[in-house]
Amino acid sequence: EVFALYSAHDVTLSPVLSALGLMEARFPRFAARLILELWQDREKPSEHSVRILYNGVDVTFHTSFCQDHHKHSSKPMCPLENLVRFVKRDMFVALGSSGSPNYYDACHREG
Repeated sequence: EVFALYSAHDVTLSPVLSALGLMEARFPRFAARLILELWQDREKPSEHSVRILYNGVDVTFHTSFCQDHHKHSSKPMCPLENLVRFVKRDMFVALGSSGSPNYYDACHREG
């Protein structure tokens, strides 16, 4: 078992929530917490899933990268591949720069 704890301010957490597509989260309240859990399938050890909790509430299927998965699957978690695809490719659309191949270019573009 591995546990990693990161601490941030509300002005850091708010953009992360927004990037994940959790618009209903709005501005984080005092002592808000965002938890990303990584799960390994016991029957298929090569398959991993994620679960996302915001202030103790499971918001996994409210994220922009897992809304559609919930409609097509009975599993209570989101495939890790969905999150990885979002971070590597789909996030650029959220940043408004789908043509940029990397975060540096997306974050330093003018306009």
